[in-house]
Amino acid sequence: VFCTRKDFNSVVLRIRKDFNSVVFCTRKDFNSVVFRTRKDFNSVVFRTRKDFNSVVFRTRKDFNSVVFRTRKDFNSVVFRTRKDFNSVVLRIRKDFNSVVFQVWSLINSPRAVS
Repeated sequence: VFCTRKDFNSVVLRIRKDFNSVVFCTRKDFNSVVFRTRKDFNSVVFRTRKDFNSVVFRTRKDFNSVVFRTRKDFNSVVFRTRKDFNSVVLRIRKDFNSVVFQVWSLINSPRAVS
């Protein structure tokens, strides 16, 4: 490494700044996904209980339709959750890899020692 201590410290400082911003962005996005998941899940559970109670004194056919609709809604929530979570993880990895590559290129770039 052909860089001075001053240059190296500036690189490390920039690395820490970029890394912290990536971690902060990751936590923020992840929490928003988890919050949205819980919100959607609770709405499905609430709707399920409401529909189930209204169907208690009805036929088994209506009850099965409610159960089927419940499973369908629940699966759609789980699928949407996984899709959002994967996109967040992919964006995290992309940002993290770009930071690591930038750090590697900055550290390995030849510099004149002052």
